[in-house]
Amino acid sequence: MTSECSAGRKPYLVLGLDPGISSCGFCLFDKNNHGFLELGAHLFDAPQDDKTKVSLATTRRNARSVRRNTKRTRDRLTHCMRLLKQAGLVPEDAGKGWFQSRKGDQPLLKLRRKGLDYLLNDREIAQVLYALCSRRGYIPHGQGRNLETDDAEGGKVLKAIKKNNRLFEEGAWRTVGEMLASQGSSRNSGGAYTHCVLNSQIQDEARAHRSPALLRERSADGGLREELPRGPHLGEEHPRQRREDL
Repeated sequence: MTSECSAGRKPYLVLGLDPGISSCGFCLFDKNNHGFLELGAHLFDAPQDDKTKVSLATTRRNARSVRRNTKRTRDRLTHCMRLLKQAGLVPEDAGKGWFQSRKGDQPLLKLRRKGLDYLLNDREIAQVLYALCSRRGYIPHGQGRNLETDDAEGGKVLKAIKKNNRLFEEGAWRTVGEMLASQGSSRNSGGAYTHCVLNSQIQDEARAHRSPALLRERSADGGLREELPRGPHLGEEHPRQRREDL
């Protein structure tokens, strides 16, 4: 559609666009002469599946999300390994295979519960912290900050977290690791989110564990009152110092 503009004034053109998933409207307007030079709409096929109406970009977006999460996990574990080596808990030449279970190692879930009452040796505390780092827990964003969301998949995660929060409070567990150890599993399977917990709960558990090496470091800062087990005793179970003494 075209409209003639009155002469005598220099045109001041404004282009307006209204893009959509299956059309794009446009309008070219002469502001000085108050006239429409051109307007209309272009129609095209929507980039979505005809049956499900799901965007064709969903597959690419999901794959991109998986790549992003994989990279974040890899970077997080690399950073964790560096910190564990700096703390003297892991040999300098160790790789991620160092954390794999060996003969005589206790299950990680058992260590997560044991570490609340006994000092873990260097290998045990390193295994626990590395495992916690590999499963960061849920971090609320956007609507999820109040554990509410309109997303169906996200709703399943938040529902499981609410249930676990209730179990955690009712059971008076000290950490989520202790609660999961009582259930005998910490891994989700079959598309379920049974064992999902919050990132803040994972952080609280990491702070709750202590090892001789970490305690010696804290003792150097004047924060530990009692003598710590040393030498050959590092591999034995020692009742942990109360947190008030740390």
